[in-house]
Amino acid sequence: MYAATHYQDGEIPNESAIKMTVDYTSYKLSQEKALPKFKYYTKMMAELRKLLDEEIKPLLTVA
Repeated sequence: MYAATHYQDGEIPNESAIKMTVDYTSYKLSQEKALPKFKYYTKMMAELRKLLDEEIKPLLTVA
C-alpha cells in the first residue's frame, strides 16, 4: 500500500524493503528454470512498476 500511494515518476519507494519480503527460495524450488536471484529481483520490480503504472495509478488519480 505504501509503495502504491507514494509511487512517483517511476520510482518505487523502499525497493530494498520490498525485495526483502520476497520469498526467492520458494520461487526457485517451484520453478523448473528459475531466474538467477538478481534477474528475478529486476523482473519483479519491473512488473511491480508496470502494475503500478497501468492499474493502480489511474485509481489514485483524482479527476
